[in-house]
Amino acid sequence: MAEKPGFFDRRKNKRETRMAQEQEWQTLSGTVENIVYCNEENGYTVLEFSSGGDLYTAVGELSDVNVGEDVTLHGRFVTHTSFGEQFRVEACEVRMPESATAIRRYLASGALPYIGKALAGRIVDVFGADALEVIASDPMALTKIKGITPEKAAAISNEFRRMYGVREVVAWFTKYGLWRAGGQRISGAIYPAGLRRCRAVPPVRA
Repeated sequence: MAEKPGFFDRRKNKRETRMAQEQEWQTLSGTVENIVYCNEENGYTVLEFSSGGDLYTAVGELSDVNVGEDVTLHGRFVTHTSFGEQFRVEACEVRMPESATAIRRYLASGALPYIGKALAGRIVDVFGADALEVIASDPMALTKIKGITPEKAAAISNEFRRMYGVREVVAWFTKYGLWRAGGQRISGAIYPAGLRRCRAVPPVRA
């Protein structure tokens, strides 16, 4: 009968398993639950997201990700000496929330100008799961809600469409294996007309 591994053998096995995980590229999909920290200067962000019933900590250039959004994160698990296991993100894809509950949470996070928790609730109460579609394509319909002027409605819609445009560029670069930060840096220069050209001509990497 084989001997059971001793204490040092078990510790060695755990260490080897952890090292193997840190070297392995993984993809996780889930929902952003909390923004723990965000550096506005360089975009470095620490956030918590749920995936498969578990809560994870992710770190990386994620400054434009908001609570309530569904994300697909590409990266590796690493072990921080002070904060323990973290998922170091190299690329991120963001999907807009679809259910009324998720949209309410997203809007309440402060992702868009002039919208706080109370106003987010009123918007979703009126438009339900169509709230984001209204913001994008029919912003003046928002003015039926107390507290939203035509000027505010236009600003909300413009910011939402700007964010969506940037994410299209980022997702396109991610598709071809280019880092998310690269897409963010040049998105302002190529969107929107340049995005159509990018779709037609895939990038060539050296």
